[in-house]
Amino acid sequence: MRKSMINHQIIIFSIKPPYAEKIFRNEKTVELRKFRPKHLTNGSLVLLYVSSPVQSIQGGFIVEKVIETSKDDLWNHVRFIAGISKTEFDNYYKDKEFGIGIYIQSLFKFSIPISLQTLKQTWNSFTPPQGFCYISNDDIKDLEISLPFNYSSVLSLGNPQFIDNLQFSIMDDI
Repeated sequence: MRKSMINHQIIIFSIKPPYAEKIFRNEKTVELRKFRPKHLTNGSLVLLYVSSPVQSIQGGFIVEKVIETSKDDLWNHVRFIAGISKTEFDNYYKDKEFGIGIYIQSLFKFSIPISLQTLKQTWNSFTPPQGFCYISNDDIKDLEISLPFNYSSVLSLGNPQFIDNLQFSIMDDI
């Protein structure tokens, strides 16, 4: 993956399979993080790399909004939409005073997930992110060559029709 010319609007989040399943079933509509990526803003595109044993980018979402607040305040905002119990929440944030809530909108799931093998073949230096990583425009173009569908419309983030051009299933229709 290239380190130059990063498009800070496109981010890959690593996420555990149970939480990814909850997101794709619309049982979890906010992603919780301990640290906020510096360039994560409203409107950012987030791709979800589902960790082992799945090991693929399964889809993603557009960031509706991001809140950064105390743990107690965060829990009050997300308790019905975070897809976790209060105990899980407290364990996750046990050594933190503040937390991040990333609200999900325009959720999508690829009809053909992008496997770790494809990612490594496309980007020789790709290793699954521990938390997150950014993707450059050139990385997206390289990845598009390896995929059986047109992925370049992801680059048209400013175009409200970019989601319609991707070949995936919109999760709001479930």
